[in-house]
Amino acid sequence: RRVLDPDKITWVEESTVHPSEHYTEFRMVPDHYGSRMTCTGHYRFEERGPALTEQVVEGDLVIHYPVVGRLVERAILTGMRQHLSEEARLLERRAQAQS
Repeated sequence: RRVLDPDKITWVEESTVHPSEHYTEFRMVPDHYGSRMTCTGHYRFEERGPALTEQVVEGDLVIHYPVVGRLVERAILTGMRQHLSEEARLLERRAQAQS
């Protein structure tokens, strides 16, 4: 917390969506600490059965800060995983309500 303010570890996601391929490329642009964070990747949706779709995310996240960089990376990834899980649950509920 002395080195990186958790409230300032925020970013804007720039995405290029390829709907016909069920594929999205993304880049995270930091609001603060611009030269300290790089994050790029892509995600895609893959059919896993008649009523099951899986979102597969691949990318690279690097926090360029001595000593604490890896800890910050892990914290951000944990938050991203939680967010994606919550988003998946919401989408599932919405799909069930529409069927």
